[in-house]
Amino acid sequence: MAATSTIENWLALRAALELRLEDGGLKALLVPRQSAAVADLSVEELRQFLLEDQRLTALREEDLPDIVVRLKAGREALVADHGRVPMHGRDGHLDWLVQAPQAQNPDEDGDIDFFAMRDFHAVTRGQPLARLHRPTLGVPGCNVRGEVLAARDGRPSPFRAGPNVRLDAESQTFVATMDGRVVVSGDSLWVSRVLEVEKDVDYSTGNITFGGLVNVPGNVRDNFCVEGAEGICVRGLVEAARLISRGAITLKGGVNARDKGTIQTDGDVTAKFVTNADIKARGEVLVAKEIVSSRVYGRRVSVARGPIAGGEVCALERISALEAGSEKGARTLLQVGRDLFAELDLEAAKAREAKLREVIQSLQATLGPLTQRRDSLTPLDAWKLDRLLEHTSRLESELRELLERLQGARRKALSTQGSIELERGLYPGVVLRIGRYEKTVDKRYAGRRRIYFDEERGDIVIGA
Repeated sequence: MAATSTIENWLALRAALELRLEDGGLKALLVPRQSAAVADLSVEELRQFLLEDQRLTALREEDLPDIVVRLKAGREALVADHGRVPMHGRDGHLDWLVQAPQAQNPDEDGDIDFFAMRDFHAVTRGQPLARLHRPTLGVPGCNVRGEVLAARDGRPSPFRAGPNVRLDAESQTFVATMDGRVVVSGDSLWVSRVLEVEKDVDYSTGNITFGGLVNVPGNVRDNFCVEGAEGICVRGLVEAARLISRGAITLKGGVNARDKGTIQTDGDVTAKFVTNADIKARGEVLVAKEIVSSRVYGRRVSVARGPIAGGEVCALERISALEAGSEKGARTLLQVGRDLFAELDLEAAKAREAKLREVIQSLQATLGPLTQRRDSLTPLDAWKLDRLLEHTSRLESELRELLERLQGARRKALSTQGSIELERGLYPGVVLRIGRYEKTVDKRYAGRRRIYFDEERGDIVIGA
């Protein structure tokens, strides 16, 4: 270009060339507006123009000769691409340490629709659920002119510990404080004691084992098992299935187990009807309509609006129903004063007694000769002998305590304190047992009847 002042040169170049910043200022393009105006442009003039007038912080120095050629030919040229992209911070987030649950969205009343859930993951108290990662800071970038491009810092995770979950401050880990099912609702992570099955317990769900309460809106199909530690509620029919719980079991649709299914609980059982089922409850068994051809045990057993026909019904304290037996003479056993669970404890104690006696006899047979020649034993062997003798003494002490418990269990297993109450009486063929005493009914007893054991007469009385 013709010799003139630097300012004039820059003004002329501004008119002849357009500097475009692209990609947010990360690179710069030089676009010729007037090719003739840059016909005499030198590499040094272009360098000064870009660095001093256009304030670029760095150039592609090795490309400047080629850039000049392109500009003179009327073509745009990349003159700088050294901008640095801003690195935004990462938001806080969770890393799941268990199977990630499906988010449960509350309805307008704030309630959770558990029926929308298809799977679940049971956890135990103290189990880590998820690790919370803190947000990171952003790293600013710059454009080709050295101007700062701001970076956004990461946002903290909104997740917080909900009911039955705590956040360990040191490890930033969410930990379950009880057994249950992991639930995510909004920004809350919590553990629920309630498991809602979608519909039936069948091949779509498999067997269910859960540390809280299990709700089944449909049926429990043949050969499946439901274990709910704190209780089970089935709204449909229970077929030939197994139900096990420490809490109450509610069967709103009743049970027809076809002599295959079993129901066992430490709590109460409530059912619409019971047919061909095996029920053992430490609490009460409350049936609305009928008990037919079943084996039922409870502390108290009652049928509110129907009979007990066929099978065996046993209770520790009382049995009540509309009537017992049937016109066809179906064998029906009603027994009170029997503590089935005490009997089970008794059987376990007997097995333990037999094992203890066997071990003690074996030890005595081995230790007897060693004790007689104790003086000839090495100090180490003598020490071992003393330890075995101490162990034998502890086993003998345990056996004595066990025998005392056995005597108490035998007394507790059967008593004559229970009663049977029937609103419409009972039919021939019904077998009555109270404690160790038994009577078979040989005629029809109509009307309200109370059956009890008369201590003075030493007999079972069928009273009015």
